[in-house]
Amino acid sequence: MRRAIWTVAALAIVIAAYGGAWWTVSERSREAITVWIDGLPRDRVTLVPGDMRRGGFPFAVRWTFASPRIDARWALGEVTARAGTVALWIDLWAPSTIRYAAAAFDGAMRHTPTRRSWRLTGGTVAGQVEPRSKGGFDLLYEAGGLELSEIDFSDSASRLRAVADIRAAEGSLRGPSGSDDVVEHTVRLLMQGITVPDLPEPVSGASGSAEAWLALRGPIGDGSIEDLVAWRDASGVLEIERLDIEWMPIEIDFKGTLALDEQLRPLGAGTADIRGLDDLIDGLVGQNVVKRAEATVAKLALALLTRPAKDGGTPVVRLPLTAQDGVLRGGPFVLGRLPPLVR
Repeated sequence: MRRAIWTVAALAIVIAAYGGAWWTVSERSREAITVWIDGLPRDRVTLVPGDMRRGGFPFAVRWTFASPRIDARWALGEVTARAGTVALWIDLWAPSTIRYAAAAFDGAMRHTPTRRSWRLTGGTVAGQVEPRSKGGFDLLYEAGGLELSEIDFSDSASRLRAVADIRAAEGSLRGPSGSDDVVEHTVRLLMQGITVPDLPEPVSGASGSAEAWLALRGPIGDGSIEDLVAWRDASGVLEIERLDIEWMPIEIDFKGTLALDEQLRPLGAGTADIRGLDDLIDGLVGQNVVKRAEATVAKLALALLTRPAKDGGTPVVRLPLTAQDGVLRGGPFVLGRLPPLVR
């Protein structure tokens, strides 16, 4: 009997000690979140976390925020994001990894130079942030049920025009290690099940995918105009190491480099290897979008740009792309004008 009493007492002490330790860890995490929020630059970021609810006992420390909202202002415009709930938590056996999940995500971006706005909504966004042994961090993310719309302010009641639906997206962001001589962010993004209603036949009803590998080299700061100018003057570049787009019958592989010129316009060069253009042209002829005579001329012009594929597959149309002096060119052809990113 006495042994049973001592066992129960010892168990009660262990539970109380564990509960106290859990409470201490949760309090420290709450203080860390508060310090981070208070440390945001108030002239550029406004964060309203909403009500904080503690949970996760006994194996995790979780904080759930009800209806949080963040407004950020940077060189290109304004960004607003909100969610029904956002949860941050750590598992006690891996306290260095921060996990997160947002439900009913809703974000909007306004591009100041063009006065255009877009809205991105999603059912769920989740992922984790992992510190690296040599400094910096890896942020992993995945999302489902994304819808991208453009906000039309042409009348008194703003309207949403569907731009694209994305079934799923996933990727990673690697933050810099803090080295003085190398400052680099790398991004990987994979989007699947992309549909764009405004595309012409025969691809408007098709579903595509896109994968991008990007490296932003140079200190970008928090994206203010001053930071962009400093990044440009420090020879900062955005390396598009890989951009693969599959949208049957089209396949595009692109690699290139982008920077900014003296007027903060895109400046760069790259090469696009394109498959399936003949099939696309035939489809446009079948839909009476392109006349047969025009299609014949287009195919003859494309034949001059056709090269053997590096992977030994179907020959590709290799199109050099350049952005210089505010003009976007594809080979010898002018494709469009490029205004300054910031005015």
